[in-house]
Amino acid sequence: MDQPEVVAGIVEGRSERQIIVVSAAAGITKKLRNYSVLATNTEDDTPEIKAIRDEIVERYDERYKSLGDKTRGALRDYGANLLMPGKPNPNFYISVGERLSAKYGGHLFEARSMAPAVIFGPDGKVDYPATMSAIQIQVHNSREKRLAIPGFYGFDDNLRIHLLDEGGSDRTGSLYGRATGWDYENWTDQPGIRSADPRIIAHAPTIGELTWREIREGANSGSKVLQGDSISDLGDSDITVTVRDTFKPDGLFTYAHKDSSRFREREIDLRHPVVAVSGRDDLAVINIDDLGMANSLGYSEGIFKRMRQLGLSLANYPTLEDYASITLHRTDNNAEAILELADYIRQNLITGGSDNVTIENMGVVSLIGEALHDRRTNAQAVARGIGSAAVHDITVTSIPGLQGPSTSFLVTHRPEDDLAEDKRPEDYVTTVNRLVRILHAYEVEGKSLLSGRKLA
Repeated sequence: MDQPEVVAGIVEGRSERQIIVVSAAAGITKKLRNYSVLATNTEDDTPEIKAIRDEIVERYDERYKSLGDKTRGALRDYGANLLMPGKPNPNFYISVGERLSAKYGGHLFEARSMAPAVIFGPDGKVDYPATMSAIQIQVHNSREKRLAIPGFYGFDDNLRIHLLDEGGSDRTGSLYGRATGWDYENWTDQPGIRSADPRIIAHAPTIGELTWREIREGANSGSKVLQGDSISDLGDSDITVTVRDTFKPDGLFTYAHKDSSRFREREIDLRHPVVAVSGRDDLAVINIDDLGMANSLGYSEGIFKRMRQLGLSLANYPTLEDYASITLHRTDNNAEAILELADYIRQNLITGGSDNVTIENMGVVSLIGEALHDRRTNAQAVARGIGSAAVHDITVTSIPGLQGPSTSFLVTHRPEDDLAEDKRPEDYVTTVNRLVRILHAYEVEGKSLLSGRKLA
């Protein structure tokens, strides 16, 4: 949780009962992941471990100077004790950032700090019925006006800590909203959800209203304002999610509704169906070209079974009789698993040579909008526009599918497109970002490829 004094001002300005789900301070979770490698299963308090522990405790102490020396001293001891080496579960250390935010924040805005009532099942995934029940009991039994709940983690029946994915505090907030039926406000560092990543398009406007499906599709293809699974976590609830700017509480924001029938002002415009463009360049695609695929029983079943064993989730799986393309989200943690999946296919499934299984890094760019019903037609129209001479060096493969609120394109990008960390926003020139800019200019800013116009 950054700028805690600003957050406290927002919290204290509300008269109603509140549940405040907090995240770790910026950069702390990454540091804690590294710390967990050093501190797990060792009793040795080495100088390196102590130095990192002291740095983390100092980071929090510096952020909460207004609490007073006595309170800060107790909280420093609390943080140092949490981070002492020797815990057998690395997730314990990784979750400490949220614990500290809840403990410090609870003192700052007079809220009771409580552990999250998020329950994980034996499969390592959120047990929704158990979680809903646990949250309802926790909130019912707690009479305080405010509760400070650490996000990002939960427990199984053995009280072992499990982590949600990156951005997991968004998910915790959704789970509490769903269980209580209270509307969920997500406070971030952006004026709501914008029509494109502002690092790519600085002038991208805030979208006043979106459906849950539109937000989920945008998150899947690169938008990071609201974690995509937090939409799935809302389940069959009917609450309104509001995405607001912590630093401009009275500024622009976005309402997220279950469906378009809940819109207060926005109208679905079939002539201009695209409301946002998003992109990401972290996909890995396993291409399978096997003449024996169509006649092999259990081919896809074998792939999916091995994916489950390796902990890989599918992004897209278009197939023909003898060809399949498995699209996966590539991370630092699953790169080896993707290679193992490709090797499994080569050794156990493919009837041709091993060269018929290849892996390539790709990006994806998506057009988002509830009015995008006929994805196949839209994909063809946009692909024709992209294929014009002005952008002939961008190679795209459309991903047509069932009707839905998005049209997506796999994008081939070159190694030299990779961004250096010191690049400025105006230097974002990857193939994915170029295509985001092009499609945003046409589909959001007034022109339209979907109407048949090509790029000038």
